[in-house]
Amino acid sequence: IMRITILSICLFLIGTLNLNAQSDAKIERVVNAETKLMDAASANPQDAKAQYNLAVYYYNQANELLKEEAAGAAPGVEGVNPEIERLFSMAMPSAHMAYNLDSKNLDILKLLSGVYFGTNQMDAWKKTEKEIEALTK
Repeated sequence: IMRITILSICLFLIGTLNLNAQSDAKIERVVNAETKLMDAASANPQDAKAQYNLAVYYYNQANELLKEEAAGAAPGVEGVNPEIERLFSMAMPSAHMAYNLDSKNLDILKLLSGVYFGTNQMDAWKKTEKEIEALTK
């Protein structure tokens, strides 16, 4: 029984170390992706696609946390999760820059609409939704 218990503990620890290594690798990939997108956006401030891609990155990160909370995988916080709010807010400057560079791009408008919704800016969200509607008629 003692050997089984020690073996079980060792296997558990190996599994935990493997999960930590996978988590560390995922964190490194996320940081690398963010850095590359930030570098591209700052190197090309007049490139709507570079600004859009950076905003999409933050927007998707926020939505991923929302999905995890909804599924119960992430601990819920009463009110708005500050990390989700922070990520939506980080998407805003690049989303605005992309919009200012290409205001008729439907993907940019949809992103901006989502960012407005995520930051609870309902008047701006409604205005952007009307722009989307006008473009898709």
